[in-house]
Amino acid sequence: MKPKVLPEIYIDIHESDSGLFEDMKERDIGQCTVRHMETGDVVIRHDNFEIGCEVKRKNDFENSLHSGRLHDQIFRLTQTYDFPILIVEGWEGNDYDLHRKALRTLNRRICVLSTDDQADTIDLFESFIKDINAKKFQYLRRKIVLIDDIDPQISFLASLPNISVTRARELLDLFGSPENAFTHINEWSEINGITEDRLFKLKAIWGKEMER
Repeated sequence: MKPKVLPEIYIDIHESDSGLFEDMKERDIGQCTVRHMETGDVVIRHDNFEIGCEVKRKNDFENSLHSGRLHDQIFRLTQTYDFPILIVEGWEGNDYDLHRKALRTLNRRICVLSTDDQADTIDLFESFIKDINAKKFQYLRRKIVLIDDIDPQISFLASLPNISVTRARELLDLFGSPENAFTHINEWSEINGITEDRLFKLKAIWGKEMER
């Protein structure tokens, strides 16, 4: 029988007060080390594959969401690790419903998981490690798109109601420029997802812009 291969687990020094290091070391699911990390709270490294986790408790999640700090943290996670994860720990009462819309948005950019408490979070880490060892760990690398990375013409079109970045790219590919696109606005229905009702509303918006 092959010996159990323990991954390296790095825990950010700022987690010292939470007792996360002690609890994980007691579980004996990996070689745990405390270190100062620029990105993430917990990193699981196995065969040059890294899972980077940002762990948010209730108050920290709310504060970082409203301050905008969470956006920066998520962007750094996606740029640093093979599989970035946001874990929101300890929901109570209506907290999940309160932030449901924010979580749906975040889930388009990064894997968002919720756990009951710290023990449940460590159970989650342990399940990752078991799947990695069994070569059953499946994941999708998601790219976060920042407005600064988008062509200004696409950014302008994507600012319109119900026009996503993908639809904006299709419009630019089809018509060559925003000006030409609006000249041929009646042909926008050729783009998948732009219904006649949406087109009517967009025409009204463009008409008001022309009046200025």
